[in-house]
Amino acid sequence: MKRLQQTLCTQTDSFSYTVVGEETPIYHVDSSGYLSERGKEIGEFCLGDNQWHLRIDGVIVDSGPANGMFYLPEFEMKALTALINKT
Repeated sequence: MKRLQQTLCTQTDSFSYTVVGEETPIYHVDSSGYLSERGKEIGEFCLGDNQWHLRIDGVIVDSGPANGMFYLPEFEMKALTALINKT
């Protein structure tokens, strides 16, 4: 099972995700919630009525906890860890 390390860039308010033991980030989430994999945009994190969702190709593939508006970094980590281990 692959694990990810999350890094916050305070200048751009974005997160990068690197597989533990590797040096190059595999995922990047910009300050608008757009998700890139190895530099190619593949989806976005968006807020629904009361929870975050991960959409890839316009389809919701994962959702955060209800009333979890303030848990985006935690949800990103969980969703991207599931995504990297699915492929």
